Amino acid sequence: MENFILYIKSYAPDVEQCKRCLQSIKQYNRDNIPVYISVPKNDFTIFKNTLGTDGYELIADEDIYQFKVPLDGWRTQQIIKTHINRLNICKNYLCLDSDSFFIKDFYKKDF
Repeated sequence: MENFILYIKSYAPDVEQCKRCLQSIKQYNRDNIPVYISVPKNDFTIFKNTLGTDGYELIADEDIYQFKVPLDGWRTQQIIKTHINRLNICKNYLCLDSDSFFIKDFYKKDF
């Protein structure tokens, strides 16, 4: 189990923004903090094709939380973000929206 990770919740319409976010993490992540991205299973192909497969772990939203009733996208996103802890992959995480990006070097101590 990691002590700290960077977690990005995204989906297909934001794949290019997520790519920019991931590129900035690769450029400025001086302590190699692990990166996890979650998207709906249906979006796996577009993310792998656009982002490649190196430098992050791709997780299905459905593996994080199973909805019993359908909700709109915004509400679904918020619930998924708060339930990443169910996977027991980390003790702490920074949740980033896919349109976020870093502009300078960062380290674990910064968080």
